[in-house]
Amino acid sequence: GLLPTDTQCALLGSDLQITLPDPVPYAPYQPKLVAGGQYYFGVYCINPESFGDASENFVVALSEKSAVPLAPARLLGIQAHLMAPRLAQPLDFFEVTAPEVSAQGFLTTMAIRFRAPLGAIAEVRAILLEGPTGLVLAPGGIGGSCIDFKSTVIQVGDAVLPESICAGASARSILLGFPEKLPLTDATGQGLNYAFELSARSPEQQVLLDFMMLALLPSPTGAPVYAATTAGWVSKV
Repeated sequence: GLLPTDTQCALLGSDLQITLPDPVPYAPYQPKLVAGGQYYFGVYCINPESFGDASENFVVALSEKSAVPLAPARLLGIQAHLMAPRLAQPLDFFEVTAPEVSAQGFLTTMAIRFRAPLGAIAEVRAILLEGPTGLVLAPGGIGGSCIDFKSTVIQVGDAVLPESICAGASARSILLGFPEKLPLTDATGQGLNYAFELSARSPEQQVLLDFMMLALLPSPTGAPVYAATTAGWVSKV
């Protein structure tokens, strides 16, 4: 397994400190390391000049932001010290499909369909779509162009998104912006099934957590009001 891309490394005396990135604000309990996984890293070291009383064993300890190691029971509990924002309501439906998955580094066209919950009334003016680490949705990163984005009917009953702007929020996430409030329900209060397509560049390394997340936002920088995750397709690459 690979450590997260934003991991930092520093030498403190004879100790090597590896610091994992901070939690994602809208998913504070999303794990950075998965139980049962094997993780690898390499470092250079200087051979000792003489044999001393030091142990020949290397010690690896997991700790929170202090130097105190975590007790086994603590690892099994929720990290209560993390400040979680108001959680978004779940979408009623969200799926991502890719009929033909391309090889590493090549483009795959995927279809996204979602539906807000019954009676949804929140104001939505932006949509955030985020993929797993390694998947490239916007080659130019922040502000970069989406690849072959279009909103079209995929199945009978689908609704098409209004005219929107698609741009990268990062290499693996995109933002759709709307000039007006996005209608979420029909006249009876039932959620509308929206559909759109875009292409993504397949990861060139193994992906540990293969999932896609879709969030409906009141503004491009607002906290999600509706959100959902679903299994991705990169494990088929």
